[in-house]
Amino acid sequence: MTKGFLSEIFYAYTGLKRSYNTQLSNGINESRLLAYSFFISLVLFLHRLPDKLTHNQKFNTKISLNDQIGIDLFASLFFVPIFLYIIAFFIHLLWLPFGSKATFFETRLAFFWATIISSPVLLSLSLIENIYYSSWLSLILNFFFVVFYSWIFSSILCAAHKIQSNLYLFFLLIIIYLILSYLNIR
Repeated sequence: MTKGFLSEIFYAYTGLKRSYNTQLSNGINESRLLAYSFFISLVLFLHRLPDKLTHNQKFNTKISLNDQIGIDLFASLFFVPIFLYIIAFFIHLLWLPFGSKATFFETRLAFFWATIISSPVLLSLSLIENIYYSSWLSLILNFFFVVFYSWIFSSILCAAHKIQSNLYLFFLLIIIYLILSYLNIR
């Protein structure tokens, strides 16, 4: 058993399904899930911050950089949690036709916990991408993160819905990403 939120995140890398089951057995309640959504919002804000600080010239606005950061922080903390709950709702709806017995709470916990576990890598890749900025490096790092997050997300979501293998969901997520990337490049 680990003590502390950060140690739980890093300990989760030793067993993704076990970490989800530990979260579930620890008596996580709705207020903890709300705190998780705010943590994810803060991580997503910090993920965008280096790009805003280093490549601010690409925005031709009359709004100062401090105001842009403040607006982004405000939007992150107040609107992103709502969108996270909406995304979790649609994930839960997508699993219902497959005979899932997981509750909406378990689906939310799986989605939030998978995103929290991947947050150190997301922040690290954001810093690397902004230090060594190039379009090819950005594509490679984004693909790496999508594969990394897809594995974590599929493992934890399949554990929540009592599915033995996460490979089908993992490959489905990668294929969807590749299709969307191809459509975006064209």
